[in-house]
Amino acid sequence: MPLGVRAFHRTGLPDVEGFIAMGSAEILLHGYDAVVGMDAEFNPDDALCKRVLGHLFPKASQDGSGWLTLLWATERGEFDGRESLGES
Repeated sequence: MPLGVRAFHRTGLPDVEGFIAMGSAEILLHGYDAVVGMDAEFNPDDALCKRVLGHLFPKASQDGSGWLTLLWATERGEFDGRESLGES
């Protein structure tokens, strides 16, 4: 798709990079679900997690673990006692 093109999503009108970030989050989070169900470790790339956070959750802190922050931002975990971002 050309730069600047936006498409409908229930959360807004993301651009191409926004859709890639959403797809990446889905793969990371559902991959985590599958791996945890098999009692295995899951350690995704921190830089990837932070890029996804930057696109989908710009208000989330980039300090610390990108993966733990992504789990927190998607309401799958707690992080440093911070309150949930809620729906945004």
